[in-house]
Amino acid sequence: MGTRLTMRMTTWQRFVRPHVLVLAVILVVPMMVPSTPSAAAAAPTHQTGYIEPMIGSVAPGSPVGRASRGDGLVAADPFTGTAGPLVEGQIEVAALSTRASAVTGGDVVVGIRGVARDDTVTVTANGRDVTARFTAEADPFGAATLHAVGLVDGLRLGRNRITAVADGATHGRRSATLPVTNHPTTGPVFSGPHQEPFTCRVHDLDDYAPGSDATPDVLDEDCSIETYVRWYYLSEAPSADEPPVDPADPRMPDQVPGDAHDWVELTDPYEPYPPNMATTVTTDGEVVPAIARVETSTINRGITRVAVLDDPAARGPDAPFEVAGSWNRRVVHNWGASCGIGRQQGINSPNEVLSGGIDAGGEALDVGPEVFRPAVLQGYLTAHSSLTAFGTHCNQVLSAETFMMVREHLTEDYGRHEWVMGNGASGGAIQQYTTMNMYPGLLDGGLPLVSFPDVVTTAMSPVDCRLLRQVFQLANGPNPTVGGDRELWTGRRWTVEQQNAITGHATPGICEDWDAMFADLVVADRGCGRIPVELRYSRETRSGERCTLQDNLRHYLGVGDEGYAPIPVDNVGVQYGLQALLDEVISVDDFLELNRLVGGLDDEGYGPWDPDAREQHDPAEPTVQPRMSMAPDLAKKLYGHGFVTGRGALDQAPIIDVNLYVDPVPVLGFHDQVRGYMAADRIEQAYGRRETHAIWSGVVFTNDAWSTMHAWLDGLEDQRAAAGGASNSWTEAVVASRPPQGEDACVVTTAGYAPVPLAAPGTAGQPDMPCEQVFRVGASPRIAAGGPRTEDVLKCRLTAPDPADYPAVKFTSEQWAELTRIFPDGVCDFSVPGVGEVERSQTWLSWGTDAEPLDEPEPITHFVARSASPADHRGAS
Repeated sequence: MGTRLTMRMTTWQRFVRPHVLVLAVILVVPMMVPSTPSAAAAAPTHQTGYIEPMIGSVAPGSPVGRASRGDGLVAADPFTGTAGPLVEGQIEVAALSTRASAVTGGDVVVGIRGVARDDTVTVTANGRDVTARFTAEADPFGAATLHAVGLVDGLRLGRNRITAVADGATHGRRSATLPVTNHPTTGPVFSGPHQEPFTCRVHDLDDYAPGSDATPDVLDEDCSIETYVRWYYLSEAPSADEPPVDPADPRMPDQVPGDAHDWVELTDPYEPYPPNMATTVTTDGEVVPAIARVETSTINRGITRVAVLDDPAARGPDAPFEVAGSWNRRVVHNWGASCGIGRQQGINSPNEVLSGGIDAGGEALDVGPEVFRPAVLQGYLTAHSSLTAFGTHCNQVLSAETFMMVREHLTEDYGRHEWVMGNGASGGAIQQYTTMNMYPGLLDGGLPLVSFPDVVTTAMSPVDCRLLRQVFQLANGPNPTVGGDRELWTGRRWTVEQQNAITGHATPGICEDWDAMFADLVVADRGCGRIPVELRYSRETRSGERCTLQDNLRHYLGVGDEGYAPIPVDNVGVQYGLQALLDEVISVDDFLELNRLVGGLDDEGYGPWDPDAREQHDPAEPTVQPRMSMAPDLAKKLYGHGFVTGRGALDQAPIIDVNLYVDPVPVLGFHDQVRGYMAADRIEQAYGRRETHAIWSGVVFTNDAWSTMHAWLDGLEDQRAAAGGASNSWTEAVVASRPPQGEDACVVTTAGYAPVPLAAPGTAGQPDMPCEQVFRVGASPRIAAGGPRTEDVLKCRLTAPDPADYPAVKFTSEQWAELTRIFPDGVCDFSVPGVGEVERSQTWLSWGTDAEPLDEPEPITHFVARSASPADHRGAS
């Protein structure tokens, strides 16, 4: 009947399936099956809006731009996209599918509020009548007036004007004009100039024309392709007339021939369906064919996939596609994991929207529908882009921009929807946190799995682990091989217990994995696979394109005199192994030797003991390569511009951090338990409360939290509608709408979802709960060096060493002199804020476009256009 689309077994799956299941067996923990939200929890049918900066923005309804000169532009509410209640007789024109200044692709959904029942309405775009595009519906915020909604297309690049005129016996003639800025579908909109060089990857797609040599034609230098559609059905059992699976087929590397519960392509979706096709039950209780329509397109140079349930045979080949009623008008966006340096388009497959999650390479992160029941089968529309996969690039601004453009596409081409829920692990979790923090309102709620808070503070761990591992390996000479030989590492004079105490980790393998998998991201000439050889950085000439994380973020970090971005890590004053010293796991001499030898990375990313470093050192030298010092202005920029998660608008959206316990699992263990508490502590620290955020720890997956987040977001939409669509802060609404299951929980046994109370580790006065007894929460090298669990101090303030800070530790006079020599400017004082810290960061910043790059970012204003009220007209006359 067609080509089988396999559920690929990814790196994540290969390790998480055997190791987590072994852990589950030890705990007598079967896998969980999520419950379905009840019909009573259904959300209202109005659309979620988009957000203005919560911090430092004007109140909804206040004039913006040139409003004082009478153009009628007023600030819109961050989440609902409206300016609040209208004065009687007033009309409002608003962009509903995106911000008016961030429209892409030449079209935008426009809403006109305040239309009286006796009004005649005319709408024009740049003088062209588009009234026929609009239909009337009830006001989404409960007003007695009507709301006219329509898709306006044919917009030109750049500035446009959309004008609505309402004229009726009750209120007379009123008009409002909304300026709209249209950008190309290829972007950029606010992420800054496109990265160059940039490699197209569409020819690497496996599904463009299965069974043939055909590949998509690249239409332009931005890697665009013609949109194409495929249909897939979920099989209950192998079909007799289904072609056998070829194990040698590169599209199917791990598939066992004859498996049930595979997605199989329908070669002709309008023929009778195969007899082995499954059915599925949606969140609304509807039983429908398990057939998903998958659209593939290019948006912002990324490959975008969209899946939604469909019944093509019932529609027939001659009828145009319309979204089936089985779509519950809610969206799950799958964010991809890992961290890459960009320079390429990335790839993905239909599995990214047919399964439950995305791994580092943009492939499905799945253990089969029996365990992770895919969201699309429950009636959600699911979406993904290769540029919302951090394995392609580790740029949180580009990711948010791409997601904004994808969501606009969904609104304009599939229809308005209630909300979008985030789903993704690791780097996919980072993107959820950073999008909600920096560009709040784009993502209505998040389910980060094995999370990290952001890119720049997470970068401390691989850098620290590389430096520490090189010291651990020094026992047999100054230039050991840096790499993945676990025995080479653990066999040195630094014992496993000492290494764990110094790093804060449960096992030495965690630091090894940080080093082996991510430390090369800051090295100038490693990881350059997608950059043409002739363009790559040369250490001999100190010229060429650097293949680094920091140069991937050069728009935001800035560049030095040589034209390269600085490594965004500082370790001046960091006392590595401080807690190990205080706990008497290492001696004073160990502590001093460690901190004398650790040094820092040079400007090309090489450590002092790397065999490829320009300058070779002798361990007997009193001073080795200097530590890494971040410019104070860069620290202030990273805090102020929102690159350190937790100071923006993170309290404005519901989050369930799914903190799956993988600490002892090889390759996955660096997603250790403490990471989930970093964001939680930051929220508590910044906002003084954390009811908008929950942690689910133990053996738990995002799939288990879908129904709870579904109910939470439905309730939040009700709260916003009841408030009339305007508020200076939605924190209270998020708290008020939290369902009972939306609290902290720990899943120790999952015979049915049966959580036990979770007491956050380190909470004063709280005894160890069962969760902490089973799933111990460790630390990181910075926390083990005395830093806070928030892990958000980029550059610490320094203070002179004080013997009182080392209780029960006895230094000789020579040892104390050595300590002050190692730290001539002082040691970190983590009791005070770090250098450059700000109380609140800006949100919704733009670094410009290709045509208009910005040296300093500017806020993207969210506005609507409002007419003068009839009373104003009467007063003027």
